[in-house]
Amino acid sequence: DLTEIRIEGEAREGPGGIALHRGVMLKKPITVCITMGAKGLITYALLPHLCSGQTWGPDQPMNIQLHSKADLRILGSVKMELEDCIHPLVRDIEATIDLTEATRNADVIIAIEDAPKPGVELKDMIEQNASFMRELAESTAANAAPGVKLLMVGENSNTNCLVFSECAVDIPRKSVTGLSRLQYNRGVSQLATKTAEPCNTICNLCVWGKVGKTELPDARTCTISGTPAKEAVGDEQWTDNTFAANVTERGAALVQMECTGALSTAQAISDHLHDWMVGTPPGRHVPMSVDSSENSYGITPGLFFSLPVTCSRGEWTIVNGLATDDAVREKLMITENDLLDEKNIALEFLTSAPKPQ
Repeated sequence: DLTEIRIEGEAREGPGGIALHRGVMLKKPITVCITMGAKGLITYALLPHLCSGQTWGPDQPMNIQLHSKADLRILGSVKMELEDCIHPLVRDIEATIDLTEATRNADVIIAIEDAPKPGVELKDMIEQNASFMRELAESTAANAAPGVKLLMVGENSNTNCLVFSECAVDIPRKSVTGLSRLQYNRGVSQLATKTAEPCNTICNLCVWGKVGKTELPDARTCTISGTPAKEAVGDEQWTDNTFAANVTERGAALVQMECTGALSTAQAISDHLHDWMVGTPPGRHVPMSVDSSENSYGITPGLFFSLPVTCSRGEWTIVNGLATDDAVREKLMITENDLLDEKNIALEFLTSAPKPQ
């Protein structure tokens, strides 16, 4: 759907090995806004994916708009480094503490939640995020490009998606997703290590629910080189129990090792955005936290819930009808109840708290 621009002039090769020859076609530049954690390590690790063409291909130029509510100095240093990388696909880079400027003409907005601070109660975190989601929703609705897409990243991404959608009623809920791809990638890594098979032979792993302790990585529909994962692994106890625990506890294990997980999170964001906007391969589905209204798994409509989806031309579709057993359904109810509780906290806050002036 993006118009194309012809690059004229003598044949030349840009940094990073991207060839720009007479007649090479580039798509119309898109504007990418990164907010909430734009000055953090995840953004620092993500920018090379976006700007080098790894996410959307070597024919997708872009403008980058970095936003933080404070500390323009750090944002400015990130901008300077990005300028010095001289990525041929990057047309313009802005760093701002003004949300209106950050969301202006944005085609893609990536909201990266800061890691929760020790001792902060869940209720306080949800309310703090809800306050910003309301601001982001209003600014996006007023300033972003038509058809803007939003990706929420972080421990409360499901509820952040819901709050944003409740506050930005003119933006389709299909245009808002949350990241559960990190758990998928971790699951693929576990299966690859267990079976000594390449990661790219593993597909159709499910990740159900919400990011956190009640998420459910599920290998029942997964295949490895075309063989059902349970059969390929040959260890039912590991597949049904140990596997999910390994994936769910991976983040905590990294924290204990004083690692942020920024590299793997950035890779997951890039994978999510690629599949959403470019498309999933035929016969493969991936997890995304999406509006649950069209699901066949009994999940309350209107939540943002990690479900298996396929993507084509910027649109996602829930894969309904996958086999689930009683154990899976019981765990889905647990994570569903968690999200319903979070929804009530967030909506009560939005009703009672005054809008910022």
